[in-house]
Amino acid sequence: MAQWIYVLSYSVMAVQSSGPKRVVIMVDPADAGVAKLSELIGPDSARAFRGECAPYERRLRQAVVDYGYGQVWNSGRLDLKSRMLITIGVLAATGRTAELRTHLNAALDNGISAEELAEAFLHVSLYAGFPAALDGTRELRRLLERR
Repeated sequence: MAQWIYVLSYSVMAVQSSGPKRVVIMVDPADAGVAKLSELIGPDSARAFRGECAPYERRLRQAVVDYGYGQVWNSGRLDLKSRMLITIGVLAATGRTAELRTHLNAALDNGISAEELAEAFLHVSLYAGFPAALDGTRELRRLLERR
């Protein structure tokens, strides 16, 4: 049985007189997840992430794309820039440098400036410590040097 998510909600007047009803457009989370991931890292990389993996990785990657990008990233409750800065802060705070590199690259590609990213790392230092923030800025510097 397919799982569905709400990707658009719009209030309209309905036959029922008790108030507005919600109209939703439903999209398969796999399609929504690949679309969002494509927006962030490009369509080729998104397809490769979901499709080019060992059999033992497939279910995990499918969950990341379908749930993570298909439902969480597409909830519409936060704008893309806020979501990206939160993700980068969490990845820096938890020391997930491989994922941090990917998300830093995506942030720069999507218009977030190096100065904004540095400010996010300064904020990380308050809650996760200076080492986590310094690691984040170090990864940003390496990435900018390669661009």
